[in-house]
Amino acid sequence: MKILNWKDFIQTPKETVFSYYKDGSFSDLCIKTSDINEMSNDFLHDRILDAIEHDDTGEFFDKCSRMIDEGISVPMDFDFTGREGYYERDQLFAIYEEADVKLLIDRLQRTLK
Repeated sequence: MKILNWKDFIQTPKETVFSYYKDGSFSDLCIKTSDINEMSNDFLHDRILDAIEHDDTGEFFDKCSRMIDEGISVPMDFDFTGREGYYERDQLFAIYEEADVKLLIDRLQRTLK
């Protein structure tokens, strides 16, 4: 893993796995789905941790509430692409390198046994 600033992160290619980093804390797990040739001042990404299948924000929160209140199970959508759009140039990004991703996949596969 390595940590990059905005200028270096925006140069990373599509399919870069990353988390936001701030003050010793990592948040979200995402996959970058655009590159510098498509968007030079912003980027697109697929969120992994909260990738609940939904059509709009209201439906997202409704499904979250129903999971709590009714104990329902909801489908996930790991290909739901959104625009970052915050323009926080002081944001740091933790980049999961190839070896990290392989270890993560291995660890997740062990949960299926």
